Amino acid sequence: MTMATETTARTTSGTTSRPRKKKATAEDRYLKIQAAAYYLAEKDGFREDAVEYWLAAEAKSGT
Repeated sequence: MTMATETTARTTSGTTSRPRKKKATAEDRYLKIQAAAYYLAEKDGFREDAVEYWLAAEAKSGT
């Protein structure tokens, strides 16, 4: 009977490494702000100008 073994990557210091997170791209940031702006506008009943919702979403995202 053969047992399957799981291998993990090791760093030079001997600790196991974790998968690296993908760095957010400009497109990722844009899409996140776009969605947040839409939800802010929807919540407000689309009463303001789209730019106002965009700026609010951008400020809320911290970028």
